[in-house]
Amino acid sequence: MRNRKDNKKDKRLSQVLFLLLLVSCFLFFISSVACGRRGDPVLIEHYNDIVDERDLDNNAKNAVESGDIPTKEHDADKEEIKAIAPDTPTGLVGVYTRKSIVLTWNEMTGQNVRFYNVYRSSGDNDFIFAGETVTPAFTDNNIDKNVQYYYKITAVGELESLPSDKIGIKTGIR
Repeated sequence: MRNRKDNKKDKRLSQVLFLLLLVSCFLFFISSVACGRRGDPVLIEHYNDIVDERDLDNNAKNAVESGDIPTKEHDADKEEIKAIAPDTPTGLVGVYTRKSIVLTWNEMTGQNVRFYNVYRSSGDNDFIFAGETVTPAFTDNNIDKNVQYYYKITAVGELESLPSDKIGIKTGIR
C-alpha cells in the first residue's frame, strides 16, 4: 500500500517537472527569437519626423488661440538650425565565420550618433546599403562563398558622416 502511494507521487512529480521543462524551453525560444542578435539590422524611426510632428502639434494649438496658421516654413523663419555631421567612423575590422561576416568598429561617443549605416560591395559594383545598426557591430548573413566583399561604415546623427576606410574580406575556406 505504501508503495502505490509513492509511485503515484513519483509519477505526479515527474509530470510536473516535465511540464516545467517544457514551459522553460518555450520561454527560452521565444526570448531568443524576439530579442534578436546584436548587430542585426534595426529599423529606426527618424528623430526628425517625430520632432517635426510634435512641434507642429504644439504650434497648431498656439495658432488656434492667436488666429495664425502654423507651417514648417513659418517655424524656420524664427530660428536657423545648423546641423553638423558626426566624425568618420574608425577602427573597422571584420571576421569571416564561415556563415556570416561580423563587423565591428570604434563606438562614437559624444557626437549624437543615432545609428550606423553599413555599405557593402563585391568589388565589381558600387557600394550598396547592407543595413543599419544602433551598436558599433553588424552581422552580414547575406553572403556567398569565395567572394571578396568590401565594407564601409557611416555614422548618422542629424546628418550622415563621410564613409570609413573600406576593408576587404574574402569568404571561403582557407
